[in-house]
Amino acid sequence: MGAGRAAAAESSLRQASLDYRLQRARLWPLPDLAPADASYRAAGDSATRAVQLTRNRRELARAASSEAIDLAAENVERSVSLAATIHLAASRKLLLTRARLALDEARVFHREGDFGAATLSATRSRDLATRVGDLAAETVARYADDEVIDAGRWKAEAIAWSRREGVRPSSSRRKPHRYRLRAG
Repeated sequence: MGAGRAAAAESSLRQASLDYRLQRARLWPLPDLAPADASYRAAGDSATRAVQLTRNRRELARAASSEAIDLAAENVERSVSLAATIHLAASRKLLLTRARLALDEARVFHREGDFGAATLSATRSRDLATRVGDLAAETVARYADDEVIDAGRWKAEAIAWSRREGVRPSSSRRKPHRYRLRAG
């Protein structure tokens, strides 16, 4: 819409210049410059509206970019705290590093005034950090599985049974291993 307003301003300016030249070329003793003045005013009004619309859109883009960067920073921080809490595979740590880099890139773009690229980088950072969080949740879910919990319960029950019955567990019935060390 700003481009349309700029084109309208340029068109009005051309029309005003044409009207001015036509009036100056007439053989009237006093040229009538009212149409040219009206066209110049219309061109100025269109240009002013185009500039104002451009400023408004730039401020909206700045606000959207800033909000996207803030959301990405929250997601990256959450993923960093997860990574500090649990062990992540190298590929998942790489995703987290890529999320941090995308967030830094978004901040640089924002500082330089390229709000579209800043928003895209922040969105990519947020998506990568969310992916790291999802993968960390999958990792934790494996250890919270019922079978793992049941294995711990079964072990506790086996120890309790061996104490009640006075029987040593099967793993302690084995003969101790002896190691020989060779010289040389």
